[in-house]
Amino acid sequence: MRMIPAEKITILLVDDLAHSAEMTREALLGTGFSVLSSDTLPQAEDYLAKHKKIDIILLNLYMGGGKDGIRAASRFTRHYDAPLILMVPPEAAALIPMSRNIQTYGYVGTDSTADLLSVSIETALRLHSQRKADRDECKDSINYRSIINAMNESVWVIGFDENFIDFNETAVRQLGYSRKELSAMGPVDIDASMTRDSISELIRTAPEDKIQVFETSHKSKHGHTIPVEICSTLITYGGRRAILSIARDITERKKAEEQIASLLHEKEILLKEAHHRIKNNMGVIRSLLSIQSKLKSDKSCPEILQDAANRIQGMMVLYDKLYRSDSFTRLSIKVFLPSLIDDLRTQYSSGKAIETEIDIEDIVLDTKILSSIGIMISEMFTNSMKYAFTEKTDGRISLKAFRKDGTINIVYADDGIGLPAPDDLELVSGFGLELIKLLTKQIDGTIRVDSTGGTRYTLEFTV
Repeated sequence: MRMIPAEKITILLVDDLAHSAEMTREALLGTGFSVLSSDTLPQAEDYLAKHKKIDIILLNLYMGGGKDGIRAASRFTRHYDAPLILMVPPEAAALIPMSRNIQTYGYVGTDSTADLLSVSIETALRLHSQRKADRDECKDSINYRSIINAMNESVWVIGFDENFIDFNETAVRQLGYSRKELSAMGPVDIDASMTRDSISELIRTAPEDKIQVFETSHKSKHGHTIPVEICSTLITYGGRRAILSIARDITERKKAEEQIASLLHEKEILLKEAHHRIKNNMGVIRSLLSIQSKLKSDKSCPEILQDAANRIQGMMVLYDKLYRSDSFTRLSIKVFLPSLIDDLRTQYSSGKAIETEIDIEDIVLDTKILSSIGIMISEMFTNSMKYAFTEKTDGRISLKAFRKDGTINIVYADDGIGLPAPDDLELVSGFGLELIKLLTKQIDGTIRVDSTGGTRYTLEFTV
């Protein structure tokens, strides 16, 4: 859900590559955003000066071959409050490390979809709103010595000689140094990200009556790195000018930002994968029905269609389990196969007392392999229920899966009448058994059949 309706969000698009600029502009307009476009940095700064209602900046990092992009990104974040998202064409990937010290709100490709752009913009605005709220809290917290030790954040008073003048107990606890040790140190001794020169520059250029906000990392005495957001301002402390810095631990926020970036990337991959899977599954269904239609059979049309439906059941169970799991590409057979057997038993409620014995190890496999296994197990179960117990009123079906010496073994067995050619599956005809042999080859596996005291299939493969 958007915090602000799209039509009320104004975006400054800065891109000197005509094709990507036009594509991005059309995508943004199609989503309902208001867009100001600029292909030069002076024009962009003119927009920023004249239009007070610019909510977000989209900047092509490859402006001017990359140099202008880095320079503009640094300038925009220093002098303007609008959050910045960097657009990165494939040829500019090498520039990303150069932009890491610039406070941006993420990266998108110049060919990103409208959905991805929309989600990235909404995420940036949400984070920017939170950071503004954090700054407001920081302003309210600057009341000097009387409240320093009451604060949960680390508070530092820094002299222009780049040494600590004072600090609170939270800073002592967070970094693990004693007061005596910290009193002999300065920002350069605890900062894990910034150089001495950059720290000196920040102290030297600290603005009057304003708050500087930036992110860095502190290192503890024991070697732990703590990401922090620093709010600093000039004060008079003990009769001399100094800098008051409040360091907020943003470890959890950083984790959340990384998770959001990961989810955005996964979303695009999953959309492509979903389209690919649907196409493949339709192909499997078409092939099953096509092969079935070419076989001579005395079966009635409803029975043929029911057989085809049972073969597809394995895929339905698989994707149902994937939908409910944390992963969309891998699943444990311990979750998949018992559910498949339960569904197949429901399809064949023949009134006979057929017991099932399931013993499945927790083995995680790729969905392509699981799909083939599901169809094979469906075929074996169908054969058992239709043919194995014709002369009995009860029976037993067992299914085991385990890993041994790097090989995965799946053993399916019934105690029915067995197959007509017990020693060689190649001698047995029929669409279902042909399908089992075909799918076994597809996963680079081997299968053996034994009809002593029923029918036993032993499938072996490696992953």
